[in-house]
Amino acid sequence: MNRRIGLLLLFLLPLAASQLRGYRIQVGEQVFTVGFEGSSMLPSLHPGDTLLCIKVPLENLKLGDILLHYDQRLPERPLVAHRVIEISGEAIRTKGDNCPEPDRYYLRRDRENEWYVGKVVGVLFTSSPSWGRENCG
Repeated sequence: MNRRIGLLLLFLLPLAASQLRGYRIQVGEQVFTVGFEGSSMLPSLHPGDTLLCIKVPLENLKLGDILLHYDQRLPERPLVAHRVIEISGEAIRTKGDNCPEPDRYYLRRDRENEWYVGKVVGVLFTSSPSWGRENCG
């Protein structure tokens, strides 16, 4: 097992019954970290941030959640972390906080195995020099 993931799990196991940013971590959920790049989620997420993500069922997503997914339109299928702005029937739409328009595509629930990665529940490490002042008073 990757040492970094092992240390993360060792840290998170005691939190299994506690809350992390309003989300209760359940035993058996897939917990992982992802490095974030790009500016589409400024000021919420910064290039170089390490995101804490959890694989939750799609039916547990709600408006305002940050969703981690593959962009199916591009051949290299880059990872995208954008905020959920619409949930309608079998489709989910996202938008970057720093983007003027929503994403041009809808994520289809019936094809989740092709695009769905997880939900961002926190930032473990940030590259923002002012993050502490912005978020801790």
